[in-house]
Amino acid sequence: MNSKRTSHVKDFDPRDCVWCTPNQLAICIAIWLSESWEFRRIETLALGTLRKGKLFVETGFLSLAQALEGIHRVTEHTPVVGRAIFRQIRRKIVALLKIENVAQTLVDRICDSMSHVNDPTFASRLTALCQRASVSLLQRMEIDPPTFVRDVVATRNFYTHTGSKPRRQQSTPNSGKELFLLSQKMRALLRGVLLLHLSLPEAQFSDVLEREATRYH
Repeated sequence: MNSKRTSHVKDFDPRDCVWCTPNQLAICIAIWLSESWEFRRIETLALGTLRKGKLFVETGFLSLAQALEGIHRVTEHTPVVGRAIFRQIRRKIVALLKIENVAQTLVDRICDSMSHVNDPTFASRLTALCQRASVSLLQRMEIDPPTFVRDVVATRNFYTHTGSKPRRQQSTPNSGKELFLLSQKMRALLRGVLLLHLSLPEAQFSDVLEREATRYH
């Protein structure tokens, strides 16, 4: 059974706002309006997740995980290996499948699955997003990157692959209060990544992120 819904709609508090100069605001708007259609799709997801009023804890967590993964995908295009090398590997695999006379339906499934093999893993995406913030800010947000990434990945896998054969995990999925607190850190990180993307200096919103990530601790 899903946990109780939580509300993120509260009375206005100036401490939750990020204040900037008119010139900074103009730069932010210019960056936002120049983004690609692909980015805007993820933007809608990310902002929708941040603005949601009442969600079940599990639903909110999964929405935040999806938004963080999407933001990294559209802002950092770093394949695991070079595209030229990957194409060579893929051609060799396809050739081997033909030599082994593998059924075409299975060949199609293998080729489809290979389309994302060269993408970064969810764990590496989260790690990269954490690296966009300073070590001091992460400490203030009580985010230890290795632990944070481990917990988010284990919990996301638990909820998205329920019913599949269990895999050996390094961490027990979060639930209840721990899941809620983890989601607060994810929410703060997502907000910080978006603000950094708009070229706002970290020092200008570090207090806001610290408050958002730790207010319920």
